[in-house]
Parts: sequence; C-alpha cells; structure tokens
Amino acid sequence: MVGDPMKVRLSDLRGLPLFHGISLLKLRRIAAFCRKRVLPKNTVMFLEDEPATHLYFVLKGSVAITTTVEGRRTTVHEVHEMGCVDWSSLVEPYLCTATAQCTQPCLVLEIDALLLRRRIARDHRLGSYIMTTVATLLHERLLETRRFYTDRLERHVEPVLAGASV
Repeated sequence: MVGDPMKVRLSDLRGLPLFHGISLLKLRRIAAFCRKRVLPKNTVMFLEDEPATHLYFVLKGSVAITTTVEGRRTTVHEVHEMGCVDWSSLVEPYLCTATAQCTQPCLVLEIDALLLRRRIARDHRLGSYIMTTVATLLHERLLETRRFYTDRLERHVEPVLAGASV
C-alpha cells in the first residue's frame, strides 16, 4: 500500500455510517487497529478473488468497484467520501468479490479486518450493530448493481427490438 500510515482520530470513525451508534469507548478500541493512508490515482486497493484483509472507507476521493463481465472489466459501483469500499473482509469466506481502484487521489481509512472480527466476536452487541449495517450496505449495492445491469440490458434490447419486424 502506498503512503505512510496516519493516526486515526475518533472523529474519523464517528463520521462513518458503520460507526454512528457506537460508544466512544468502543470506538477507541477499534481505532487502535485502524490507520489512514493517502493513495494516488489508479492505485489498486485490492483484487477480485484475493483474500479480503481490511475494511476500507473513502475519507476523500473516489474509488471504482469493478468486476469481470463477459471477459471485460466493468465498473459496477463508485464509492465516494465516507463510503465503505469493501465488506467482504467481514463475511466468510473473506474473499474480495470485486476489484477496487482509486479514480482520483484518495485518503482512505483502513481497518484490520481480523482484529475487527475478533473484537465483534467478543462484543456481540457491537457485532450485531456492525453486521446489520453491513447487511444494509449489501442491500444497497445489490439494488445498485441490479439497476446498472437492467439499464445496460434495456439499452441493448431496445435497439434490437426496434429493428425487428413483427
């Protein structure tokens, strides 16, 4: 990873939707295994099908989430400020389901996923809160991906139907 790690402030964590309802004491414990990094444009944060070792949030900049569709890289989501880049590090089998690449210079917050999983295994209320928030994120991403592919399909089918004789 590019860039020297920077210390994470509690305000960095409190600004993220994943941690909105969490006490300061719990945030301090989580901050101990977090760091911020500056990443140049085009930096690949992780690759599809590789182990998901960190949970990432964009503090500044934007990150493209891409996957391979019919042999081509396709952007299925763009993560902007305060957005979660990857949830795979919290869900078995802990493999990245897509590739993430900075589309502009970014400041990201990364959380050691193994340490976070250990923390939420010991604190079930924290784990329930975080996993419920992750489930909501998954729901939103699935809806967005469905819209993306529905739009592509409609653009492809309409011209074909327009040329068909009935």
